[in-house]
This record gives sequence, C-alpha cells and structure tokens, in this order.
Amino acid sequence: CGGCQWQQVKYEKQLECKSNELKAALKKAGLEHTAETVSPIIQSEKQLGYRRTARFKVENGGQNFGFYRASSRDLINIDKCLLLDEKINDFIPKVDTKNPGLVGFDLFMNEAGEVQPFYRFSERDTGADFFQVNADVNKKMLGFISGIIRKHAEAAGRKLRLLDLYCGDGNL
Repeated sequence: CGGCQWQQVKYEKQLECKSNELKAALKKAGLEHTAETVSPIIQSEKQLGYRRTARFKVENGGQNFGFYRASSRDLINIDKCLLLDEKINDFIPKVDTKNPGLVGFDLFMNEAGEVQPFYRFSERDTGADFFQVNADVNKKMLGFISGIIRKHAEAAGRKLRLLDLYCGDGNL
C-alpha cells in the first residue's frame, strides 16, 4: 500500500535519508543556518508494530477495505498491517464495514490502550484528530521539547510563554 515508503530501506539509512530531506526543505525555505544545526534524529525503539492510528478506505458496499496504493486510487485490501500496533490489527475484524454509505473508517488507540473506531460517511469527514502515531516517539519528543523550554527559561531567568502551533491534538 502507499503507507510503507521506507520499509525496503535499513532503519539507519532511513534516518539518514529523512534527516537529509529535512535539511533540504530548510535550505529551500531559505533557512540554511538552521539546516546546518539539525540534531540527529531520535530513534524509535520499534520499527514495526508502533502505529496507534490508521485511516482505512471502504469500497463496494464494505466488501473491500484497506489502503490506497501509492500515488493512486487503487485499493489494497488488508487484514493486517505490520506497522500497526497488534491491538489495532486485532480490532480490524470487529469493524462493521457494511454500514450503508460508509466511505472509510479510522482506528486509533487511546492513552489507555483501547482501540476506538471512527466511521466516515463522507470524504469531507475529517475523522479522528491527528496525533503522533508512535506513542514512544511522542513521549521522547515531549521530553526533548520540555528540556529545551527549561533550558531557555533558566537562561532568561524568567518564565517563558510558549505557543503550541503544532497541528494535532495539542499535546505540546
């Protein structure tokens, strides 16, 4: 399907390539100095079974569901995804795909580890809120950001104001 653009590449090489993509995007935006100071990527503990959310497409009255092939509208039927947490994979057969008018569904795992479905009956349904799909990376990211804030607050000798301009559920 279209979700596994990096699975054929060894993890260490993935990190290198993704870092280079970020640096190239920063340079293209005129932020050459920032591109030169990019810290190494913080690795994920898991390369498989880490995703806690997925958006499925439904076709043919619920007979077919899965993900689109990359750069296409070709539906790839799935019953399991190696990137998804096992709790989500175990929940897939429980989804009622026969709901009239269903165009898709989202599955997401909340902080308590419970899988929640969100049924979409229109392509305009936004579905579940976006949040970092990898819970372990999210915790590392929050710790990293908290450390930076603490460092700058101490250096300034005062409280700092922080704007959460990240797109998603606002966990920052």
